[in-house]
Amino acid sequence: MLYNISKLHVLSAVFLITSSISLSPVYGGGTNKTDKVTAFRIEIKGNQHTLISMLTKKDVLRMGLPTQAVLGEMIDNQDQAATPEYFVQNKKFVEFLHDFIRQYAPNDPGFKKMAKRKKRGYIYVVDQRCDEKNIDDIPVEDLLGFFKIEDGKIVRDSYERFRSHRIMSEKGFFRLSKTMEARLLKELRNLPSVKSGE
Repeated sequence: MLYNISKLHVLSAVFLITSSISLSPVYGGGTNKTDKVTAFRIEIKGNQHTLISMLTKKDVLRMGLPTQAVLGEMIDNQDQAATPEYFVQNKKFVEFLHDFIRQYAPNDPGFKKMAKRKKRGYIYVVDQRCDEKNIDDIPVEDLLGFFKIEDGKIVRDSYERFRSHRIMSEKGFFRLSKTMEARLLKELRNLPSVKSGE
C-alpha cells in the first residue's frame, strides 16, 4: 500500500468525509478505550478509503499523511465497527515500527531496567495491550520481537522481530509503553511533509 496523502488532498477529504468509524473495538462485551488512533476517510482515485493513523487531524492538516504513518486500512465494513477481520495492516508502517523499536528500545528506561535485572538471555518486546505476564502465555500476535542481553545490557543491533505480531487484534490496536509510544508519535510527526501530487 502506498498512500502519501498530501495536505491539499486531506483538506478536501477530511472535512467532506469526516470520520464516523468506531475506533473502540468491541471485545467480550466491553470496549477498549485506550486506542489512540484516528480514522481518515479519504477519496483516492474515485475510491473511498478509511485509513487509520496515530496522527491527529491537526497533524495531518499540517503535514499530510505519509505512508509510514498509516497503521492500515479498514475495508468492507458496513457496520463501521473497527474489528481485526476488516483491518489490513500497512507493511510500510510495520517496517517503520520495528526500525523504531530497534533504535529506541535499548535506551528506554524500562527496557534498561529489565535487562539489568535479567543479566543475560533475551528480553521480549510485548504489546502492552496484552495482560499476560508469563512469556509462554502471551499470544503470538502480541509479541513484537526480542533483544539479546549480555552483562545486564541490551545488545544493540540484536533485535529480531516476530512476523506474527498484529497491529490490530481482538484487544485493540497495538500499544507500547507510555515513553516508547510518546517517542513513536514524535517520530511520526517528524516524517517529511507530503507534497501535493505525491
